[in-house]
Amino acid sequence: MADRALRHLYAERRRLELVAILLLAVGCGPSTEDGDRAASGWQGTSVQEGSTLTVSTTGGSVWAGDGTLIEEAAIGTETRGEHDLLGEVYGIDATADRIFILDYVFSTVRVYDFAGHHIMNIGRHGPGPGELRSPTAIGIDPVRGHLIVRESGGGAMHRFTLEGEYLRTLPPRLRGAESGAEVLLLRVTREGVTILPNWSYRQAPDTDLGYIFTHVLYTIDSAGVVVDSLPLPAYDHDQFVLTASVTLRSRVNEGSVRPEPVPFGPQEVWSIGWDGALVTGYAAEYRFEILYPNGQRTVIERETEPVPVLREEKRSARRRVFGIMRRFQPGWVWNGPEIPDTKPWYTAIIPDRSGRLWVLRPGEGRPVLDWTEPDDWRGWERYPEWVQDYWFDVFDQASGHYLGRLGVPEGFLPNPEPLIEGDTFICLTEDETGRQIVRRYRLILPE
Repeated sequence: MADRALRHLYAERRRLELVAILLLAVGCGPSTEDGDRAASGWQGTSVQEGSTLTVSTTGGSVWAGDGTLIEEAAIGTETRGEHDLLGEVYGIDATADRIFILDYVFSTVRVYDFAGHHIMNIGRHGPGPGELRSPTAIGIDPVRGHLIVRESGGGAMHRFTLEGEYLRTLPPRLRGAESGAEVLLLRVTREGVTILPNWSYRQAPDTDLGYIFTHVLYTIDSAGVVVDSLPLPAYDHDQFVLTASVTLRSRVNEGSVRPEPVPFGPQEVWSIGWDGALVTGYAAEYRFEILYPNGQRTVIERETEPVPVLREEKRSARRRVFGIMRRFQPGWVWNGPEIPDTKPWYTAIIPDRSGRLWVLRPGEGRPVLDWTEPDDWRGWERYPEWVQDYWFDVFDQASGHYLGRLGVPEGFLPNPEPLIEGDTFICLTEDETGRQIVRRYRLILPE
């Protein structure tokens, strides 16, 4: 009990430190509008205690119905020629009339109009000025009208005008980045300050994995100076992770540890709002929080029924795990928590530019028609016997009210994060052949 209390105290202290760091980036907090303004059919409570607002939805919704996404353009179908072919999309951003797509394979940022017609490319592969080697994230600076492209390995950032003119490269020194890897996210706040997530790891032989991951947020000013860095808050919970000791005949990576998430196990989820707020939660309960730069905190909860993991779905997921892990460690046995009876409450929380939070929720599973057992572990990874549908629960960030629900586009991929503003929804999808397609949708709300 003492250890648990200390870990909780430590986590709370890190939360407060994170708020202090983000305060350097932006100074805005929740909207001052009445949190209980006319909310149609929304039912719930809003309780303010000190700097914390707790909003619980007990029923109904502001929209009083489901929203719909109507597709209006697709990029990557090759119907418009060679410029309509995407390699691997690592980032999406947009202005009022242009879509910017970071293509890692081609080391360039492709620019299209809202109808999907190619306008130009920004940057190309190479080591010189204005050239890209391993771009991993993009963001648009709304204050200066610049496009920022982040490189892997240390976090150097290139700046271009939105018309493609190269300006400069700023190489911030990210502590620990030399031994880590990047997240496909670069958030430029409305005030033009860059918040850069990164993860690093250190050896820890006494742990199950043999190492410890640490997510770090770097706040960087317009001159490329790292203002400060801070690990993300840590939750005190069981790790839903399985491990295998790698014993491959080729001896490549032999002696290392292969981790595998427990199917349907809850995980920590986080993102960064366009106002610089940290949105974070642990999906074992329908609850998440928003930590604002000015020290305010909003906790959002919703009362609803969990989604069950069906019996055959659980059995299939277990077979899949064994098919993967025994490739790395023959005779592997289950060595972690069992598969839960219900799905995690959410798998991602996506802030949009209009002050909403899009909570990605997994639905009931269904078997794949004409599925055949894969020949190797890669097939087990890519072609599961069961799949699950998803949908979005959407919340108003300022009031915490539940707005309503809408379906997820076919083949939707949550990484990189979609660009959502007003009734515009631009995201990455994947078709049945694995081809990546960026699609633009229009949000239609119930009347």
